[in-house]
Amino acid sequence: MRLSAVARELQVLGHDVEVVTAMPNYPTGRIQDRYGRRLRSREVIDGVSVTRVWLYASMGRGLRRLVSYLSFSAAAMFGLVGRRRPDYVFVESPPLFLVIPAVLFARLWRAQLVVNVSDLWPDAAVDLGAISEGRALRLARRLELWCYARATVINTVTDGIRAAIADRRAPASKIRMLSNGVDTELFRPGGGRPCTLAELELDGECLFLYTGNFGYAQGLDSVIRAAHRAAASEPRLTLGLLGDGSDRAALELLVLSLGATNVRLVPPVPLDKVAEVLPLATAVVVSLRRLPTNEGARPSKIFPALASGRPILYAGEGEGAELVADAEAGLIVANDDVAGIAEAMIRLARDRSLGDRLGVNGRRLVQDRYSWGAVVGTWVMTLP
Repeated sequence: MRLSAVARELQVLGHDVEVVTAMPNYPTGRIQDRYGRRLRSREVIDGVSVTRVWLYASMGRGLRRLVSYLSFSAAAMFGLVGRRRPDYVFVESPPLFLVIPAVLFARLWRAQLVVNVSDLWPDAAVDLGAISEGRALRLARRLELWCYARATVINTVTDGIRAAIADRRAPASKIRMLSNGVDTELFRPGGGRPCTLAELELDGECLFLYTGNFGYAQGLDSVIRAAHRAAASEPRLTLGLLGDGSDRAALELLVLSLGATNVRLVPPVPLDKVAEVLPLATAVVVSLRRLPTNEGARPSKIFPALASGRPILYAGEGEGAELVADAEAGLIVANDDVAGIAEAMIRLARDRSLGDRLGVNGRRLVQDRYSWGAVVGTWVMTLP
């Protein structure tokens, strides 16, 4: 969602953009049926030329995820062949391996290289247990520094990532901020459709809605336990988890073992459908497990929630929580504080005027600072 928005805004600003990416497989870890059994496909989306390449699709934290990253990085080489010579090569990390073909083609084309760091890798891989101390980690850290040294520009999405990269001796003159943002026309107060909630079986008096990845880093087990606990005092309360990911089976088992009949896991839906349900939620849940790399995270799901004029229940800590708190746009509770999350749910369920006030503050923030037009337009002006 983030990179497609950046590409669209660059087109709006008059730049020609071509994209090389993987066959769609997020968040299920399976290539979508209509793209199956192809090595490469091409299409035009919102005026942007998109080349998709095969990869070994997988989710989770182990060897299979690593193989997925490596296969995509290798296949990207074939996707880049035949592209027009650009002024800039823009590459996303993670996966960090993807920077290797970007470096090679940037040199071949004599183009400027922009490395967009959306998550600190290998730090995040260590936090998730995907890699441990040893030779592999040392090699990964060397690759990270090699990539930074060859970048013309290093984008960061948060202040925490900016500070971490600067600590690794990357010149400050290279580092730029390209924050997450939101389409404030698509996501807006009053844009909800009750029929979509009914279609997803999420209609209820007090809906707490989470949208996105079901992974270890999100710590959704605490939110499920809190919703089950809160239902004893507030039986109208429903928790809807809209999405998919590697922890889905474990979360379904947790719901079953708790007997949490007020918790519903719903498969992912297109972005326009998400925009139809967010404005109808009592509150939008953002959840991050207590991990070192999450301290510097600003989950992208924050911004559609704010733009939709709904309060955020932030079950986590760090930079994202600070953004919500500073804007007075939600309630903040530690992810491992199940009782505290439950109390916050009950409070928002019973005091709708509080939620409305917090929602107005959030909408004002994104209109002023985080619309995609403002974010991308400001960033482009900083490029060499």
